[in-house]
Amino acid sequence: MIRIQYLFLGMLCLVLLPLVNASAQEEQISKDNHWALTLYTENDSSYYVPGSTADRYYTHGSKLVLTHQPQLADRFSEKLGTLLPINGHAPVDTALGYVFGHNIYTQDNIANTVANPNDRPYAGWLYGGMFLQRSVEDREMDHIELNMGVIGPAALGEPIQKFVHQISDSPEPKGWDSQLHDEFGINFIYKHKWKFNLLGETQDGFAMQAIPQAGFVVGNVNRDANAAITLRAGWHIPADFGPGRLDDVLSATANPWAKDLSFYAFVRAGGKYVEHDMFVSGNNDHDSLGVAEEHWVGEFEYGMALAWKRLMIHWSNRHVTEEFKHQERSHIIGTWMFSYAHPF
Repeated sequence: MIRIQYLFLGMLCLVLLPLVNASAQEEQISKDNHWALTLYTENDSSYYVPGSTADRYYTHGSKLVLTHQPQLADRFSEKLGTLLPINGHAPVDTALGYVFGHNIYTQDNIANTVANPNDRPYAGWLYGGMFLQRSVEDREMDHIELNMGVIGPAALGEPIQKFVHQISDSPEPKGWDSQLHDEFGINFIYKHKWKFNLLGETQDGFAMQAIPQAGFVVGNVNRDANAAITLRAGWHIPADFGPGRLDDVLSATANPWAKDLSFYAFVRAGGKYVEHDMFVSGNNDHDSLGVAEEHWVGEFEYGMALAWKRLMIHWSNRHVTEEFKHQERSHIIGTWMFSYAHPF
């Protein structure tokens, strides 16, 4: 297990360090090169979902994201533009992001020591990666992300969940002996978003926006095609592409500062066609527990965001339909997001 963790960290360093160094060695950093550090944390407990007593399925996720706007991102965008043009010859704003995350998945009843063969398997997912974002005139945006990591005991899902449950005086999860075995994982993620002002101007008073999006995930961990639309309304709405969450991070191509106190509420509806989900169907060698995926999965999310100067706080609840055959109920997951922006 330790060897797999070292291998994962080594590969991640080989991917990220040359890019970070190249960015740091640029001759001059523009004063528009804003850095932002964002923490996403998701859970199905009452601290996230009011009144919830759930502790099952996708039960926890944490993700730390560091973004900035180096000239290196402009060069990446220029290279990408030959393969994936975006809105002709309009000026393009860009950003790079670096991510480190951890997810935990369990069965419905964590008190059972014997795994239910009709339930999803226990699993941990420890990963890291980077992404490129580019936007045009605050109207449309591309998000391109590559993540690599490990699934299985090396992902530390069991000790982390047991430690958190111990210090919070929660029931001990007893089914981890049946978790997925160690396997390297990789996902390539693409999203495209459009933004339409329905009422008012975002930086001046009350405004309302619609933000449709479409994308896909390709890898040995997940493969799906997805689409959603977000409606948000509020005062001094920031110049971004909608609320962030663990699998759909904030856009970082614009100035992340809020000139005035900003507040908005939002609703989002979406769905995806799932071709493969390792956290449902099990290890790719089929030598583990696993169940059949529900290919069509829908969701409905609502929440609010508050921003002031360099700080942003976001909360939301997301209702997700059944993700596998024989799943007895839908699931609600809550998100807290905390972001801090700083210029260098």
